[in-house]
This record gives sequence, structure tokens and C-alpha cells, in this order.
Amino acid sequence: MILRHYKGFRRLRWKEIITILIFLWSFGIYSGNILAQEKGQGIGGLISPGKLSNAHSDIEGINNCTKCHQLGGGVPDSKCLDCHNKIRERIEKGKGLHANAEGKCFKCHTDHKGKHFSIVEIDKDKFEHEKTGYKLEGKHYDIKSKCSKCHGTKGSYLGLNQECTSCHKNRHADQFGSKKCLECHDVKAWKPAIYNHFEKPKFKLTGKHKDVECAKCHRDDKFKGTTTICSDCHKNEHKDQFLGRKCEECHKSEGWKPSKYDHEKNKKFKLTGKHKDILCAKCHRKGLYQNIGAECIDCHKNLHKEQFADLKCTECHKTKEWKPSTYKHEKNLNFKLTGKHKDVKCALCHEKGKFRDRERACTSCHKDEHKKQFAEKKCDECHKTEGWKPSTYKHEDNQKFKLTGKHKDVLCSKCHEKKVFRDLERTCASCHKDKHEGQFKKRICEDCHKTEGWSPSTYDHSKNMRFKLSDKHKDIKCSICHSDGKFAGLDTSCGACHKPNHKVERPKECERCHTVKTWKLDPTIHAKRGFPLIGGHAKLGCSDCHKDAAYKQPAVSCATCHKDIHYNQFGMFCKDCHSPVKWKPSTFTHAKAGYFGLGGVHRLIADCSKCHSSGQYKNLSLECYNCHKKNYEGTTMPPHKEYSSIFTTECNKCHKDTDTSFRGIRFDHSFWPLEGRHSTAPCSQCHGR
Repeated sequence: MILRHYKGFRRLRWKEIITILIFLWSFGIYSGNILAQEKGQGIGGLISPGKLSNAHSDIEGINNCTKCHQLGGGVPDSKCLDCHNKIRERIEKGKGLHANAEGKCFKCHTDHKGKHFSIVEIDKDKFEHEKTGYKLEGKHYDIKSKCSKCHGTKGSYLGLNQECTSCHKNRHADQFGSKKCLECHDVKAWKPAIYNHFEKPKFKLTGKHKDVECAKCHRDDKFKGTTTICSDCHKNEHKDQFLGRKCEECHKSEGWKPSKYDHEKNKKFKLTGKHKDILCAKCHRKGLYQNIGAECIDCHKNLHKEQFADLKCTECHKTKEWKPSTYKHEKNLNFKLTGKHKDVKCALCHEKGKFRDRERACTSCHKDEHKKQFAEKKCDECHKTEGWKPSTYKHEDNQKFKLTGKHKDVLCSKCHEKKVFRDLERTCASCHKDKHEGQFKKRICEDCHKTEGWSPSTYDHSKNMRFKLSDKHKDIKCSICHSDGKFAGLDTSCGACHKPNHKVERPKECERCHTVKTWKLDPTIHAKRGFPLIGGHAKLGCSDCHKDAAYKQPAVSCATCHKDIHYNQFGMFCKDCHSPVKWKPSTFTHAKAGYFGLGGVHRLIADCSKCHSSGQYKNLSLECYNCHKKNYEGTTMPPHKEYSSIFTTECNKCHKDTDTSFRGIRFDHSFWPLEGRHSTAPCSQCHGR
């Protein structure tokens, strides 16, 4: 039917076709003009896509279209640049953003979107300012999105130059003439200036001058003609004492103090010892540097008050340090200094500054700690000047109580309380507390202990017939078993010390499962009881299976500990498909089962739940459609569900289970034999749906 119409259409002559088209065009123009008149617009209102922006409002109307558009279509850049001559000039000079812009003007500046539409739209955050020929850096980058800071609020981005003074006030006026701002400043910050004062020949900044703020020297922003004389900036501390000399002869810019004046060259008074470290002002008081006295007492007080009027200070003292004195006491035959006396400060013996006619007995300086217990003896018989403690008294010469073991290390005061040294009791209990609380009254302490140490005891447990120590018991501290300090009449059963962590059928037969060598069970005991621990079971702790410490149980099955996820579909025979080494993958094989052997892509499915998603493993349908329903119903080329009479749910008639793509089909096309090109063409070429 369509072909007949098509053949009739071809019989029409071309002139007739053109006449029809002209008629249709004229009718459309006439109808549009009538519609425009009804809306109060000319025909241009129908042709125009919209109102022009205010910037272009003076060329609104159908008579002005060709000012921007060319006949035949398009908006050439030349039309835009005829009006925007400033942009054209910058492009010709290779300046600004537009000189490097790519594409047509209308790509960025569109119109016909209403009077209030802005045809200059800039994403201030993403705008790449470097394309304008001026890259924003430093502080300029911080105001990137605030264009009006530099370009004002009039909407134009032209008219600026790149000189700093076009935006910033020239704070230096005309001091630097033609010099560029960036020679001394950068865009990161106006201050501090980057002017290199360290290499300029007129006044190089060194020492402390490096840290001084510019304004300290360059007052009122005056930078030229600044003085380089020290006293013009710094106060003259010496008050004309050194007229004719330059400051740098004695001082450095690194610091006014200390002075670099070399006192070694002063023949009247060379600085040595502590004098080198003293501040100038200590000797040169009130800023006086000339005609200063050179004797010690001119600066130092005479602490000896004329006791040594016949001697000079330097005979006993040095400029390095007043104390200690350099006086050598070993030359004093009346009292030579030895031991601790060498380290004692002079003032401790020479009280109130008295150095002559001193008493030399020990008690004249030291307190008698023994309160005349040894009045008939001399102090140096038991003590030395190297130290009052420890005493040099030899206790091993005392036949009544010789010191051995730990007693050698005990401080005297531990035994000689209240500093009593004579007629002391010598039993152990007189110093030590009886930890056994009278349990061994008939025995003496040294039967089980030594002075070398209270612990470990020397008691030989192997001689105790009631409980000999062996294996692990040998390494246990006494206090672990004798926790309350009780040693006699203890219960020797295991349960007396060890609390069983399970329900004990025979509380006094621990050795059936445990030994004193180790509490842990023999790893073979489970196998002996008919349940060997292998695989995952070997990694478990006892309490993981033996809940509530119950170790004696009736015959067990897997379901005793593990949840039966198959809901008794397979009874108690878990080991037919699983092993204690690993639950997954299952050891079940479809081939041995005798039905639905896994072939093709089914063999690649490792997860049983892919097919057995509901947990059902028995009495499942073996049809492909049972699992691949979505694939069947979702296939649109060809639509299986729609033509179910042709494409039945017997999928294996067309598809092979060895083909993962399902494209290697073997459809029986015998009802319309495929010959020639049809034999190689894809199905979709004919079955366009």
C-alpha cells in the first residue's frame, strides 16, 4: 500500500513540488503575522529568540539583525569587533585576555536572554587571571574573587595598567624616581621590604642593625640622605671622654655590650680571671673610664679586717675566683686538711671570719653522737676524715657478734637504735619479726634461713615425707602454697591450692588428666576418648566446646555445637559433605550424587548458595528456568517471554551450559532456512526489535 503511494509520489513533477512548498511557506508567514498582530508585536517578535540585554538595547529590532548576524547564518567575530573597537585594538597588539582567547565571541557572550541578562559572566573563583597577561600572586591572589577591588564597580575590566601606583598610593613620593616598586617590595606583603641593605656600599647593615625596623632610622618615610654617624642615632654614653675616636674601635654593631676594647693592651691593668667576665660598669662606675684605682681594696671589701695586713690578697686568692682560697693548709703543721675537711668551706671552721688561734679537737666542731659512751677512746679509732659513715670499726673482731651475709650491708642505726652501741641483745627476734608466729618455737631461725637472705629458705622439702616437691612445684615460691604464713598441718591434695575450672567427678584424682609437669592436657587424650581434635577443632580452647566447664558429656554430634543450617535435610551425616579441617568448600560432588551433574559454567560456581539460595538442597526443580527466570524474562532480543510458544523454558534446546555469554545459540531455524548472507547475519539484523 505504502509502495503504491510512493510510486505515485514519484510521478509528480518537480515544478509542482516547488509550487506546493512556496504556498505552504506563504501561508506560514501570513498566519504568523496575524498572530503577532494579536500580541501587539511585529513579525520580528516571532523571528527573534528573545529580548537583547540592556547593553545591546540600541540595536533591538528586526531591521538591526544583520549588525550582529550575517545572512546565511552565524555571528562572525568581525561583527562584534566593529563595535567593540577597544577589544579589537588589544587583540591586534596581543594584549589582554581576548588576545589569547579560543573560539568565537558568542561562545562566552550570548544574548537574546532578556534585558537584565549580563552578557559578561565570569566565574570569579575559577577565572584564570594569568591569561590576561597579569598573574595574581601573593596578596593579589587573596582577593582573586573580589574583582571590584581593582576594577571598580562599573562593570568594565579594561583601563588598568600593571604599574603598582595605578592601585596603590606612592608612599615614597618622588624619592626613587624611575625605580620600580618590586625592586624593594613584593606582592606577598608590603612589609618587610626586600631591599638588600646588606650589600649596598654606603651603609651595609650588620649585627643588630639587621633587626632594626626601617622606620627607626628612616623617620617620616625619608630614605635618601640618611645619616651614617653613630651619635646621630645613638646616645653618647661616654660624654666626650673619647673625643677623636670612633665608636667602632670599641663597639660592634652585633651589640653595644660587651665592648671589644682589648684590656690586654692596657699596661696599667690587664684583665685576668673573673675580671674578664665582669661588666664594665662594675668597675667603671657612673660611666668613668679613666684614672681608676688598680688595688684590690679599691673595688673589693676587706673581709679579713686587718688579720693579714702584712700579706697581699694575691697570696691567698686569685682573680679566677675568691673562693676557694689558694692558701695551702697542708703547709700548716698545726692542722693539716685531709678527707672531708678538704671539701669543707672555710667559713664552717673559721666562723665570723676568724682564721688564727683556733682549737683543733674534733668536738670543737663536731657534736658527740655517742654521748660519752666511748669517752676513753679517740674519734679516729672508729671514724676517718674521709667520712663519718661508714664507721671503720671492724665487727668481725667482735667475738660476741660477727657480721655475716646481709648483716654486713645493714646500716648501724638499724640495730643500734637510739644510738645505743653497748650491751645489746643478740637473738634474731630482737631485731626481726617472727613471721611464723610461733609455729617453730622449738627450732632456731638458722635451721631454715641464712644471713645471706631470708628468702629463699634453706629448708629441704625433699626430706618431707608428707609432700615432696617435684617438677613445677620446685619453682613455686613458698608463699604461693603457704599463703597465710601457715607451714604446719597443710592439706596436701591438689584442690587445696588449685581451683578446678571444670566440674570435677573425682576431686582428688587430678592426676588422671594432669601432672605436676604441666596443667595442660595431653594432646592425644581426645583421640583416646574417641574424638580426635583436628582441623578447626585443634585451634579451639577447651571452654569453646565445654560450656559451663562440663567436660563429661554423652556421645556428641556436629549439631551439639554447630547450628544445622540444612534444617535436618541430611540428618546427622555432616562428614559426608564437610570436614573438621574446613567447613567450606563442601566436599559434596554432584557427580557422585547421581543426578544433575555440574557441567559447563555450573562447574565454575563455588558458592552453593548461588543455586540453593533458600537453603533447600533436596527436591529442587532441575529446569534452567527455575534459576534463570530473570534472564529468560529479561531477554529482548529475541523477546522470549512474548514468544514463549517459540522460545520455551527448555533453555538447553538453544543454549549450552558451557557458554557463559549465552550467545552461542543453536536455534532451530528450519522453518525458514538461513542461506547465503542470512546464515552469517546476527539475529538483530532481521529481528530489529
